[in-house]
Amino acid sequence: MRTLKHSIAALFVFAILFVAMPQRAEAQTTDSCWCIKDIKEIITGDTTLYGSWALDTCNIGIEGNCQELLRGMLSNPSSTVNYEARLYSKTRFEIWIDTILISRSSTTLTTFTWDDIDNRFIEIKQGLEDLENNYGEYSLIPLSSWENDSIGNRQIFGLDFENFVNIAEVLDFLYHINDSLSGNLYLHSKYDWLYTIDYLEENIQKEDIIIMINPNPVNDQLNINFDWNLAGDIELNIFDIQGNILEYKSIKCHFGKNNINIDFKNYLTGVYFLQILYKNEKISEAIFIKK
Repeated sequence: MRTLKHSIAALFVFAILFVAMPQRAEAQTTDSCWCIKDIKEIITGDTTLYGSWALDTCNIGIEGNCQELLRGMLSNPSSTVNYEARLYSKTRFEIWIDTILISRSSTTLTTFTWDDIDNRFIEIKQGLEDLENNYGEYSLIPLSSWENDSIGNRQIFGLDFENFVNIAEVLDFLYHINDSLSGNLYLHSKYDWLYTIDYLEENIQKEDIIIMINPNPVNDQLNINFDWNLAGDIELNIFDIQGNILEYKSIKCHFGKNNINIDFKNYLTGVYFLQILYKNEKISEAIFIKK
């Protein structure tokens, strides 16, 4: 009995000493993080700006520049970033893939090819298979012209989805304005992924038309402005996030500046796509948000 009492007392003292000792913090490991980022060229007069949106599945607070964020995490001794998988979206029909491995011993970003993903990063491969199972078939297409860039030598592949509706499901989200002064818009999907739009206007220059939606997000009135220097009518289509056509208009344009106003107060909050066709050919498109 005395031995048992002594053992209990010893354990009690050891427990007090253990609690009093400084505890070693466990390193926070960020694995299998997806950062989806879309770079769009925005034309505003003679000024070209670049907007982006990012997807963060690990909730590490990506805001615009994924590489800089992860480099910063490397300086934190309690944080270890193993790798980052990024999907670049060129349009709503295509997604680019690029993978980056980040080492704690260096702030250098090292890129890997698809073979590396297949052989070494099983989680990324599984993530792509999940995309295929959930959102439709896709094909991998090497893009040799993109092999070299400022990050380093890499190989990027395009994912071509079968149809608009499947990829639209990926973008099925609700949103709230986080910082109206900086223009950042944070969007949360039903999958709890985090999107960031740095510039809300997407103005695409293609052939002879530059289309602008102002303001974006829109309230009750959708204002569409563009310069026109061709003869004939145009067709204007508006789609919802599921690819359903909500508005179809045939519009007679005049040379110079044109303005189209559409009553949008009865439409739900969400993301919409605008498409303009000339002689049955798409000449411009834009994405806008209804508050």
